[in-house]
Amino acid sequence: MNRKVDISFFCRKPLKNYHFSTENFYSELFKKKLEGFNINKKNLPLHSKGIFRRIYNCFWSCINQNEINHISGDINFIAITLNKKNNILTILDLYSLIRLKGIKKKIYKLFWLDIPVMRSNKIITISKRIKKEIIYHTKVDEKKIEVVPCSISNIFKSKRRKINLKKPQILFIGTAPNKNLERSIKALEKLNIELVIIGVLTKKQKILLKNFKIKYRNFINLTINQIYKYYVESDIILFPSTYEGFGLPIIEAQSVGRLVITSKYLRETGAKGAIYVNPYSAIDIRKKILNVMDNRYKNRKIIQLGFKNVKRFDINLVRSKYNKIYKSFYESINSNI
Repeated sequence: MNRKVDISFFCRKPLKNYHFSTENFYSELFKKKLEGFNINKKNLPLHSKGIFRRIYNCFWSCINQNEINHISGDINFIAITLNKKNNILTILDLYSLIRLKGIKKKIYKLFWLDIPVMRSNKIITISKRIKKEIIYHTKVDEKKIEVVPCSISNIFKSKRRKINLKKPQILFIGTAPNKNLERSIKALEKLNIELVIIGVLTKKQKILLKNFKIKYRNFINLTINQIYKYYVESDIILFPSTYEGFGLPIIEAQSVGRLVITSKYLRETGAKGAIYVNPYSAIDIRKKILNVMDNRYKNRKIIQLGFKNVKRFDINLVRSKYNKIYKSFYESINSNI
């Protein structure tokens, strides 16, 4: 390439207090310029809620497309109005396909999966598990899909300290149904812990916390620096999600040097640097927390394995992979010119 190629990188308009992990990842990823490319971040003007707002976002995206269009997370439907040849689509997960039912599920599959996959020339996803799910549901050629893991902000640096096992502070990230807070509250009943929850609590969750007499603090609308502060102050990160595309809090916690208790479905991310639970069993979640509180030596070993694991997700390695994909993609779509 004799010049820099312009990429329109389309992002959703975040919902206040709900979207932050994905946005933080992409912000960090493109802090440094990529060799040969100009990344033009395009935040959609309207939230992805309702048919008319989504139609407007589609036409706005069409006007703002470029030599390469990269569609990121949760706004797959805008591929409809973009040039198929120039489209790269990132699929973070298929949680809504599992969560929704009836006609809503069929609409989601058509406009967030089937049509966007058909209208894209390249697909990026963040784990091998999600790649398998995409292939299963769309029958797309696996060669069209590239797996590139997430990375984390350099803010998440190691802060070693003695873990409080007598009364640990447990950090819980997220309050959506898949984050599994309600089952976790039941697992924590009568344990000598303090729970810190980041995310908007529902009325039902507040009632459960009260009924099970859980001592907790709740925070919303935090900056990434404030989130890091709560990682540093915590002893255990409890992340027993029933469904995730990747699980960024796992490697955020490992980078800081904290114990991670997470879902057995997230071994691809946590590797040997985490303790795994059956997320559908409050008994198993409770058992693993009690094991942590009783076993200091094993805890130290797991933390060390966590430090080793996060090296796989170094931001520079991930950035290099994106640069390579963009270069290969640009060459392939212009090979006949």
